[in-house]
Formats: sequence, structure tokens, C-alpha cells
Amino acid sequence: MGRLARQRGDLSAAAGTEVDQTLDAALVDAGAAAEVRQGRLVKPLQYSGFAPAPIPRAPVSRRKRGAEEKAEDEAAQARAREEAEVRKARERQEAEAAHQEWLRELEAARTEHDERAEKVAALEKKLGKARKKLEEARQRLEVTQREERHARQRLER
Repeated sequence: MGRLARQRGDLSAAAGTEVDQTLDAALVDAGAAAEVRQGRLVKPLQYSGFAPAPIPRAPVSRRKRGAEEKAEDEAAQARAREEAEVRKARERQEAEAAHQEWLRELEAARTEHDERAEKVAALEKKLGKARKKLEEARQRLEVTQREERHARQRLER
């Protein structure tokens, strides 16, 4: 197996040797074979010496194997639920932090809006006064123009 992986270029020579040694150990030792089948090796296995004589074991009943698998499934489900709860708690914390940030932004926007609304009100008040003065000036202009016309007409007579 290690040779095949090395030929494809997927493994270094050292890694290929470790694969070969692990598989050799699994062929000779039932315990090593079980570990390999579970796929949970954290380091390569090694075996040296002669193969031990097979030790007769009582066959594991399907019920026991089923119970073990059920226990493993339940444990895996419990881990998945726990991971989901942790993920959900983390997402909630992130959402809460984002919410707090948006509350601060909202308060800043409200403050800016109120300040600008006050400025607009003050400017509208000034504009109202300016329009009133403009109207008064327009009226004085009309009166002055009328008086000037009358004065010119009197001169022309």
C-alpha cells in the first residue's frame, strides 16, 4: 500500500514506510487491526518478531456489538449536540456584539439627526425673518416708486 502511494507521488519515502509498517502490524496483531479499522491512529504502528498464535476469543454477539455501536452513536450525537450548542452560543455572542454596535450607531445617528433638525429649525426661523424683511422692503419699494411717479407727474404739469 505504501509502495502504491509512493509511486503515485502522494507520500514521502518515510511516510510510505510508516504505512507499510502499520499495515504489517495490523496483519499480525488483531488489536492493531482493530485500531486501523477504527481509523483513529495518532501515530504509526510497528510490529517486530514472529506472529503470535491466534488466541481463541468468544465471538462477540451481535447484540453486544449493536449495543456498543449504539453507545458510540449516542456519544457521537451527544458530542454533535454539544458542538451545536457551543456554536449556537458563539453565534449568539457575535449577534449580541453586532446588535450592541448597531445600537451605538443608532444612537449616534439619532443625535446627529436631532442636532441637524435644530439647525434646520433655526435656519427656517432666520429664513422666515429674512422673508418678512424682504416683503417689507418690497412694500417700501412699491410705495417709493409710486411716490416717485406722483412727484414726476407733478413736475410735468
